[in-house]
Amino acid sequence: MRHIAFILALLTLQCSAQDHVRWASTSRKLSTSDYEVHLVASIDSLHHIYALNTSIYSIRTRVEPQKGPAPFKVIGALRDTAYAKLTRYDSMWREPMTVYLGSVDLIQVVHFTQWVPKEVVFLVFYTECTDSEVGIVRREKLVVHFL
Repeated sequence: MRHIAFILALLTLQCSAQDHVRWASTSRKLSTSDYEVHLVASIDSLHHIYALNTSIYSIRTRVEPQKGPAPFKVIGALRDTAYAKLTRYDSMWREPMTVYLGSVDLIQVVHFTQWVPKEVVFLVFYTECTDSEVGIVRREKLVVHFL
């Protein structure tokens, strides 16, 4: 009996360890010191991630730029363009939640105050789940290249 429980635990762990969201990053030059950073998630079918505006902070998608070699500041709020953005009642949280399906492009403008570096690291925190599974909180480290 213990062997069956162990095998079931391994299968559950393997299922939860699969990442159904893939990330890519790009930048677009707006001026000599301003760039638009694009963090793009491709989400497998039957899966979703919670949106930027989700009311529960611990599961919402959020982005944290890391200090880079050159001083910079973010300009304006992080915004999204989603392939499919759906607001629906979430029975686990007992309130309406907005989720991204398919893909989402998170866009942030950054301003470099002295010089433009080759790259800056952004951390993306998101919760990936299906309608029948409890969400898995993940952290993705994305290197955004400039120049």
